[in-house]
Amino acid sequence: MFSFTKASPNKAPSLPAGRNKTPLRSPLDLVFLSLQLYRSNFWLMIGYTAWLLLPFAGYFVLSFFPEQNPIVVTLDLLCSVAEFMITFWTGIILILIVNALVEKQPFDAMGLKKYSKTLLQPTARVLLLHILLVLLGFILLIIPGFIAIIWFAFAQTSAVLDGKHGMEALKFSRSLSEGRFFSVLYRLVGGPVLIGFVYSVIVALIISISGAAAGVDPVKIAAQNQLPAWLDLLQSIVEIVAIPLLATYMTLLYKHLRETRGPLVKQETVSPETGEKIASSMTPRNET
Repeated sequence: MFSFTKASPNKAPSLPAGRNKTPLRSPLDLVFLSLQLYRSNFWLMIGYTAWLLLPFAGYFVLSFFPEQNPIVVTLDLLCSVAEFMITFWTGIILILIVNALVEKQPFDAMGLKKYSKTLLQPTARVLLLHILLVLLGFILLIIPGFIAIIWFAFAQTSAVLDGKHGMEALKFSRSLSEGRFFSVLYRLVGGPVLIGFVYSVIVALIISISGAAAGVDPVKIAAQNQLPAWLDLLQSIVEIVAIPLLATYMTLLYKHLRETRGPLVKQETVSPETGEKIASSMTPRNET
């Protein structure tokens, strides 16, 4: 079964990258690694994201009823809550699966579900702190909000894989980008953009083929403010297929950044008046 323990920071890197001496892998390289891992375990990962078909099917059925109906509004809200909860839980499971596959741990479905449930509350608290800090950054100034998004992008992953809690998870996530902020930003944005581009192409093909089969101009379909219910459902199915690939990429990126993170260096703060040490801290030193 999966060995559901905190990942050891001293373990040899699973991704071939020399610690602090080799440049970070490119987004394209990480996407190919993610695709290879995903393709080899496609049905395993899809088996969990397929739960999203439940709220998506709910949206599809509700689309045939008046939007202003109070019952329809309530049911639509319940579907949204269900979608969020399933996505959140599935995200935790996919992170655990990718980590276990990279570490070559055997698979146990019951052990995976049981362990993932223990991570729901601590990961949810980290997510809440993440959202609050990002919102605070946007309220104060726009730029701090964007910086907070990058700093804390891996907070939930650190809670799942390394057992970080609360502010500890946020601080650990921030440490992954210290000394290489723009390199991390490039990989954090580049990979999802590549995956999103492929997703958009596939969706466009579906619209074109479906429109042609139905005798409808695909351009007119794309110009509509809201897609037809059946086409929206098809798009949701493609989304279910794309989610595991994105989760795989983000997990591999997290592990790669953690493995190439600079060693911790002890820093001491000395009083300028007395010369006595008044504080000490551990900060990562990056040599890349």
